[in-house]
Amino acid sequence: MNSMGDQKDTDLHKPDGIILQGEKLGHADRESHIRRRDGLIFKGEEIGYVDRQKNIRRRDGIIFKGEVVGQVKGTAAHAKDGILFDGEQWGYVDDDGNIRQRDGIIFRGRVIGKMRGHNKEAALGFYVLRFKELAHRFERLEQEARRADHKGKYIGKVRHMLSYVPQYDGLGDFDGLIRRLKQLEDDLVSEVERNQRSKVAAKEALIQEAERWSYSSEWKTAAAELKSSQARWKEVGGAGTDEDALWQRFRSACDRFFERRTAYFDALDRQRAHNAAQKEQLCSTAESLRYSDDLKAAAGRVKDLQTRWKTIGPAPKDVDDRLWNRFRHACDEVFAAAHRDWERRHAEYEARKAERERKHEEWERKQQEWRDKMHDTIRAKREHASRLRESIEHDEGNISRWRDTIYNLRPGGRSDEIRDSLEDKISDVEDRVRSKEQKIREIENDIDDIEARLRR
Repeated sequence: MNSMGDQKDTDLHKPDGIILQGEKLGHADRESHIRRRDGLIFKGEEIGYVDRQKNIRRRDGIIFKGEVVGQVKGTAAHAKDGILFDGEQWGYVDDDGNIRQRDGIIFRGRVIGKMRGHNKEAALGFYVLRFKELAHRFERLEQEARRADHKGKYIGKVRHMLSYVPQYDGLGDFDGLIRRLKQLEDDLVSEVERNQRSKVAAKEALIQEAERWSYSSEWKTAAAELKSSQARWKEVGGAGTDEDALWQRFRSACDRFFERRTAYFDALDRQRAHNAAQKEQLCSTAESLRYSDDLKAAAGRVKDLQTRWKTIGPAPKDVDDRLWNRFRHACDEVFAAAHRDWERRHAEYEARKAERERKHEEWERKQQEWRDKMHDTIRAKREHASRLRESIEHDEGNISRWRDTIYNLRPGGRSDEIRDSLEDKISDVEDRVRSKEQKIREIENDIDDIEARLRR
């Protein structure tokens, strides 16, 4: 198709108000070429035309003619005729130049535009092409939604489109488009619900697994399995409205095990502390015998102490070896008291004892350094989490402001472009918010792990 001539024949406007004329939307020439509204410098883009057979076509390509999107019969716009049936009427131009959607049984069709000029065919074609752009907008949305992994974020976009399509100023198969929108909405909701059911089932399985381990006394194995379950729980993702209840059950099962484990090791620590006190007493007794005047009796007494030592259970690991070494060396010194090298053995024992004490003090110093480092790490992570929460609050403020902007947009002009841009921004920011919330949960879990290690 040749490019449009410079001579405008008809201007296309929004419906006139009570006082003011409707805003200009586009133009058509005498050859029924249709273009968008002119700018200050450049002419508006051509979007289509009405050919000599009264077919409404989109703009021609380099090789092929533009797609037929409707036809004009008299002063009315219709769908393309089928093999057996005539195409459905979508709207018409009345005697006052108003572009109307088709009449109902009782009421006249809604006025969607105004032509100023003489080319009724092009005026109808303009609004058919507007509807075609709306249909293409839906098709792009449908393709994105059906390909998307996270379909839930598209439900709002579909519902938003459903809210304005019935009032859109265009001529076309609105009933068909609305049916497709509703079908897409139903499909997305069903998919989200199926996904949520799948997540609920996965988390129910993790809960059952955690509940089985929660009564186990295989402390090391069970703890490793529960930590693995906690990692898999995060991988499953949120389960919607069921998430809080499921999380409480899962957390209760995990807490039950770790509380039981803590109670077990607390009792074990108390018993080991008691054992350590008994061994400490045996060490003191053995050490006191080094100064006995009756070394033969002292050696017999040491043998009795050794028999008693065997009946006492282990002390805490960090002191058991030290106590054993202390006791053993005390006994050795008693046995060595009868030998001529008593003074040499006694001096060596004292030297070894001093070295153990130094090493123990060094160990305690390193333990304290490690604890200080862990406390610094906790403070840093809490500050990081705080900064993330402030960032989320800022993001949510932006989302709220953008939603207000979308709500207050008026139809026409660049409103659709602005709305799509803001909705994309909202989607991107919501993804970042979820990522930050996930990071906060990871930081809090790290803090819990560090605090648990500090309590050991």
